[in-house]
Amino acid sequence: MISFVEGKCVYAGKDRVVLEVGGLGYEILVTEAFASSCVIDKQYRLQTVLIVRENEFLLVGFAWALEREIFKLLTTISGVGPKLALKVLSALSPSEIASCVLENNVEAFKSVSGVGVKTAKRLILELQEKIAAIASELSPDQSGGASKAKRKEAESAPADKLQAEAKAVLISLGCSEDEADGALQAALGKLEPGRSFETSDSLVMAAMGEMGGN
Repeated sequence: MISFVEGKCVYAGKDRVVLEVGGLGYEILVTEAFASSCVIDKQYRLQTVLIVRENEFLLVGFAWALEREIFKLLTTISGVGPKLALKVLSALSPSEIASCVLENNVEAFKSVSGVGVKTAKRLILELQEKIAAIASELSPDQSGGASKAKRKEAESAPADKLQAEAKAVLISLGCSEDEADGALQAALGKLEPGRSFETSDSLVMAAMGEMGGN
């Protein structure tokens, strides 16, 4: 697997760039926003995903890890291939995607070329489910490293437990601890007095909505 590619940009098209690395040119599919911002002869480091198909190899690159992880989630959804996932990320930043999922904003996803009503609804539903699944897998109650004392503490403080789960999910999606903490505090700070997030996945989505986009 190719985790990242770092090299000099020698070509930038609408949806791809070519980075020269050690005398080799790597053609990498990217978002339109990134391609349009690329400067020829400038050095770039892209987080990458290698997709192997029967008749071709596709190398997809991203400027930051969270974008790559959202791309991976998108491509697990039925009917969403790598090129359509890139179109979604070209039209909507990760924070905007999170906001659209939270608000059930079908129209925003429909505005992406190639996304119809059914696909837009599926994107919203399955992204909610997949974030919830990640939260469940990373729950402190289910991790072998959590002590009995810590588990009891989490049970007695559900808000802290949700925040811990949400932080673990954000870190698994490529955020640093500081980024995750800052986004979570921003999301929690917007709650009305006496209200709270019911699930860790809703807190994750709200935190992602607080993060800067492309």
